[in-house]
Amino acid sequence: MIKNPFRNPGFEKLPVWQPFNHLSISRKMVIYFFILIIPTLTILGLFSYLRAEKAIRENVSKYVEDMLKQSSSNIDLYFQEADSIMASIIYDETIRDDLYRSQTGEYEKARANTEVNHLLSGAIYPREYARQLFIVDNDGTLFTTNSNVDVRLVKQQQWYRDIASGKVKKLIVPSHDSSAYTGGQYVKPIGEVFTLLREYRDIERNKLLGIIAIDIDYKVIEENFRKLNAEKDNGEIEIITKSGAIVYSKDRKNIGEQLQPEAFEGITAGNGSYISTQKGKKMLIVYTTSDVTGWKTIERIPMQSLMKDASEVKYVTVVVMALCMLFSMTLSLLLSHSITNPILKLIKKMKNIEKGDFDTSMEVTSKDEVGQLARSFNHMADEIKALIARIYEQEREKRRIELHMLQQQINPHFLYNTLDSINWMARMQNSPNISAAVTSLTQLLRISVHNSKEFNTIKDELEYLKSYVNIQKLRYGNMFDIVFNVDEEIMDCSILKLLLQPLVENALLHGLNSIRDGGIIKVEGRLEEDSIILCIEDNGKGMTREEIEGALSEMPKKADSFSGIGIFNIVQRIKLYYGDKYGLTYKSEPGRGTTAIVVIPASIAGANT
Repeated sequence: MIKNPFRNPGFEKLPVWQPFNHLSISRKMVIYFFILIIPTLTILGLFSYLRAEKAIRENVSKYVEDMLKQSSSNIDLYFQEADSIMASIIYDETIRDDLYRSQTGEYEKARANTEVNHLLSGAIYPREYARQLFIVDNDGTLFTTNSNVDVRLVKQQQWYRDIASGKVKKLIVPSHDSSAYTGGQYVKPIGEVFTLLREYRDIERNKLLGIIAIDIDYKVIEENFRKLNAEKDNGEIEIITKSGAIVYSKDRKNIGEQLQPEAFEGITAGNGSYISTQKGKKMLIVYTTSDVTGWKTIERIPMQSLMKDASEVKYVTVVVMALCMLFSMTLSLLLSHSITNPILKLIKKMKNIEKGDFDTSMEVTSKDEVGQLARSFNHMADEIKALIARIYEQEREKRRIELHMLQQQINPHFLYNTLDSINWMARMQNSPNISAAVTSLTQLLRISVHNSKEFNTIKDELEYLKSYVNIQKLRYGNMFDIVFNVDEEIMDCSILKLLLQPLVENALLHGLNSIRDGGIIKVEGRLEEDSIILCIEDNGKGMTREEIEGALSEMPKKADSFSGIGIFNIVQRIKLYYGDKYGLTYKSEPGRGTTAIVVIPASIAGANT
């Protein structure tokens, strides 16, 4: 066998990897459902959790930022109100006149001190956050709402010196212990305060008269954050100055300390939030900036505490995913069952057919592919049943033909012995014509009677035909002649026994029976593609269409036929042995002769028995 020179062995088709071929369709469907659903649900669940986590973080950041803004605004209100109190005192002419009068003598100083102290107390009443208000004039005279304030200690404070020296005109002192300038052994300490102070200047004369200061209770800030529940979720709030100094912290030990740079490296102007890792923990940092003081209020919330709600979302997501998977598995089982159950029923019906039950059928309940398969199965079962019935009838017909052929046969041994005796008698009496006739008849009978094979070669069939013609010539003389024109390439091909002789006999009995001489019978054979075409042509009287149809459909009725095999039997035998594709046809017109055309498949002798 010549190989294709263009075929590349390196590009052979590789087998497709099919890992589930050994599983049933229902199990495959369940597996494919899981392969499709589990990643999908996992991705959706992860996406939902991440979205929820982001939403929670954004919402908390927004909430904390708004809360810090509110806290910062509340604190700013205290400072703004305190600043307004100091501004009203500065603009108060009575107080300003008393300060001038206090410089005129001791009596006037005492009197002015009493009046100013009273006015200062009225200025901060009933504001509990304002712990004390005092004025120190240029002469060092102290006017205050708290008699325990020690002017000598006040002058020692750095913030006093900054204002008195003119370095700054207005100052907010971060939280500090007021006992540093409030004396008295048996006096209850005020505690931590914020101090607002500014120059006390005569606005009409633009003359510096001293300093004015008000102490704001540190606790008002703590109370402000407490009311707003600002430090929930383990949050830590700190207020820092522009330089990073801590002015408020839940842990008071940190007050006055400088905040570490990494703690506020992401803090910019204004408000905002970011995530930072501090001391090995991820923290959400939210901050806001005061418009009054410029201080920043910062809250640090551990992400672990913040994500408690996210953990609940994760738990709910996992539960929902599990329920979806359970539902999907149930749905896949029901779906696979709805698809495979009809297939299993179909398999059961097919096994019934394997056992020979061809009356079985499949109920068609749908119009989908399974329904189409059921309809095809029913059609197949009907076709098989019809085919078996046809084969049964064909076999019966075959047996009938064979029986008919056997009925025409004579005991071959008796016949051969009788003919042999006649042949020897003819030779002894010197009768060569009788001897030749007997010899031809013997050969004819040996082929037709003794040979039990159903097929001959075309060559043997032609020899049989020649023996038959030799005998008929003794009967009809020179009334006809026969011409053989058969291609040599088909001589070894197979043909049904006694297929051509009845056709030649039919030409003699029906075609040439009215001709006294000049009759010609032509026997031709050729190969066309995969078929053999054999033609028996005579120049006799011809036949009408009705006569042709009668010859093809009726059993032989003439008693003088040699084989007893009529045209109808030839048609039946060709259909039985070769199929409906092959057969016998006639071409004839009255007065113009007749041609019998036999079409059989081309096969070498030995392929059929």
